[in-house]
Amino acid sequence: MLEPFLEVKSGRKKSGKGLSAFKKEYSNAKSVIIDPENYNQFELDPIQFLENL
Repeated sequence: MLEPFLEVKSGRKKSGKGLSAFKKEYSNAKSVIIDPENYNQFELDPIQFLENL
């Protein structure tokens, strides 16, 4: 089952400190980048999209 935690980034390229801290707190977390190429699939069924990671 998926952990019910998401960290949303703005898309601006900055340091990865926030993501590193999030991954430290939630060690089972998976990283995924939602971009124009996979956004529609994510929007249609976010749960299924994340379960397929």
